[in-house]
Formats: sequence, structure tokens, C-alpha cells
Amino acid sequence: RKLLIDGLAKLKQCDHENHNKIAHFLVYLGNVSRGLGDYEKAKELFEQSFVIYKKNVEDHIGLARASGYLGVVHNGLGNFAEAKVLLERSRVIYEKYPENGVGLARSLAHLGSVHKNLGEYETARDLFEKSLTIYKKYSEKHVGAAWVCGNLGNVYLKLGDYKKAKELLDESLAICSEHFLEDH
Repeated sequence: RKLLIDGLAKLKQCDHENHNKIAHFLVYLGNVSRGLGDYEKAKELFEQSFVIYKKNVEDHIGLARASGYLGVVHNGLGNFAEAKVLLERSRVIYEKYPENGVGLARSLAHLGSVHKNLGEYETARDLFEKSLTIYKKYSEKHVGAAWVCGNLGNVYLKLGDYKKAKELLDESLAICSEHFLEDH
């Protein structure tokens, strides 16, 4: 957090050509704040990044990223309608500029999480399935695939398909065990 804050201060002191770098640092700092459980601070940082990216429209992927993470924070704060709007915007941008498939997979998964939180399990299932397909195009053992398998397994539990849920949760555990230590 301190390194990002220091770097951000230095970028702001430089000339005004660093807008996208500032926005990028704000996203990283927002993710650190979110990881530390400070959702209000994360929301503020993602909103600042979002505003910068909207003004400098040449960085579409940056706007998709900022919009997506702002949606994640709104989901965490229980603002599901706002989360859906922001994550849907992120998804649309990633689909329009498909060079960042992992970004699209991430947006789909987070959108699936919102639908899961709303009890819309079929929609959540479909979004998680699409996300998983994309992650697995990169690698069958992609850490994102583990994350999505876990969420998808939980959705299948809610839908009453315990066999499919167990398969997905086992797959998630197997992938995680390849990437993380046992006490992670």
C-alpha cells in the first residue's frame, strides 16, 4: 500500500501525460484496499480511476478494469443493482476488445457472483460456465479456473445438483493445491 501511495504521489507531481498511469495505480491501490477489507476506500479509488479512464477514452481495457473492480466493490457492499451495471459495462468492453480474455473471464465471474448473491442461480451458473471456458482456454490449471470452479460448485449446490457441485469443488481444490501451499 505504501509503495503504491508513494508511486502515485510521484506520478501526480509529473507532467499531465501520466493520466492512464495514475488511473492504473489507483486500480492497484483500490485492490489492495479491498484486500485489506477497506471497501469504502477501495470504492473511492476505483471511482477516481474510472473518471480518469472515461476522460481518456483511448484505454478501453483500463476502463473495463476500473468499471469491473468498482462493480466488485459494490457487490461486496450489497449494492447489487450498481454492481450489475458496472460489471455489465466491463463485460461489454472486454467483448468489444477481445485481446484480454482473462479480463472478460474475470468480469463474467464477478457478474455471476452478483447473480448468485441475488439468488439468480441459473443466470449465475451460465455466467460462471462462460468464465470457466475462457479461463481453461489459457490453462486447465489456471488459478482463475479454480476460483470459478469453487463458485460454480456452490451454485450447483443451490440448484440441488450435488454430484456436479462435488466434481467442481474437487476440481477447484485440485487446482488450488497446485498453486498454493497447504496452509494458504
